[in-house]
Amino acid sequence: MMKYILFLLTEYYYEIACLRRKEILERAGAGGAVVTLQKLNLCSVEEACKRLSAKENISLGEILALTDDPLCLQQLLDKGCFAIAIYHEMNADQVFSGARYAVEDIFSLEYRSYEEAFCRLAGLPWSILKTERLWVRESMVSDVEDFYRIYQDPSITYYMEDRRILDS
Repeated sequence: MMKYILFLLTEYYYEIACLRRKEILERAGAGGAVVTLQKLNLCSVEEACKRLSAKENISLGEILALTDDPLCLQQLLDKGCFAIAIYHEMNADQVFSGARYAVEDIFSLEYRSYEEAFCRLAGLPWSILKTERLWVRESMVSDVEDFYRIYQDPSITYYMEDRRILDS
């Protein structure tokens, strides 16, 4: 579960993000995650991760990190962090190898976008609907055995097409 959204930004983009800090915090933190913006030259990846582990008692597996620096991204990925690249006009010519996701406009992202990216990176299912008594989520490979067990019951498949036709 994502508990923390960490922005590790170059000085250029940190200044821009700080001007719209309130907007970022409201949108990104709407789902309950703690959101922090940090300037890279004041805080290394190692220091940021140690600080979160000690101060907030948060493991790396609960952090979604976003950065506009390719070296920082690589360090985050090397540490096993779930990380996203941020592209902007000053780094558009740089290569963010290893990034599975990249964004261009952090100011328009809602909490759900962060949560869904985190789930994809962590190998977790997206939540479709959640109530007090029900959770509908997307299917996962680990669900296949349960599907086969459920579909063996004739009352479940009564109105379904014959699966043998689909298998051939």
